[in-house]
Amino acid sequence: MSSVRSTLFSTLHVCFAIVVLDNHQVILYFFVMASLKAFLPTLASILASTPDALYSRQRALINLGLLPTRKGRGPGSGVELSADTLAVLLIAGLCSETLAETDQRVGAICGATDWDSKTTYREAVAAALLERQGQVGETQVLAVDSEKAIRVFQRLDGSDGEVFYRVAKDSGFNVEPNPPIERVLRIRPVTLERIRAALREFEGTTQ
Repeated sequence: MSSVRSTLFSTLHVCFAIVVLDNHQVILYFFVMASLKAFLPTLASILASTPDALYSRQRALINLGLLPTRKGRGPGSGVELSADTLAVLLIAGLCSETLAETDQRVGAICGATDWDSKTTYREAVAAALLERQGQVGETQVLAVDSEKAIRVFQRLDGSDGEVFYRVAKDSGFNVEPNPPIERVLRIRPVTLERIRAALREFEGTTQ
């Protein structure tokens, strides 16, 4: 039986896998990681928005330093699609209605921490996007409410629970011209699950 040695390399968003067989045959596989921009038409259809509107929001988040980006053009450039980058985009939509409101307040909400575990809201939303429907403690609602970011759970036993996140006092969140968020927006269970499913499917088709 032939033995196999494999090595995985990654450059930008392009990953290469080199497989060497014991008869010295070399097989090269590669795949391009999905970009957040490529996912926007799918997300827009779920959120009743437009790809252009979401891309404008993405650009604003890049300028704020909230989304990591790869320089250049073509495969490997731009913002990689991941639960983390998608979480930032969703949080921005929850707490800012316009591009003018997409400012450091979004960063403050992303960095808001759980009273108990010190998990950030950005981390919590990213984790929620990776959950599977029906698992215990599955996140059912994502929301931003005034000065607090809130993650709401609907547990399988029927009980409800909320986890509150506090914005850091030194974040400048309440300083003019950036007052506290004044609206309450939620991503409901059906919508959240559609986003999860679309993310899983999209990532699967790009590999």
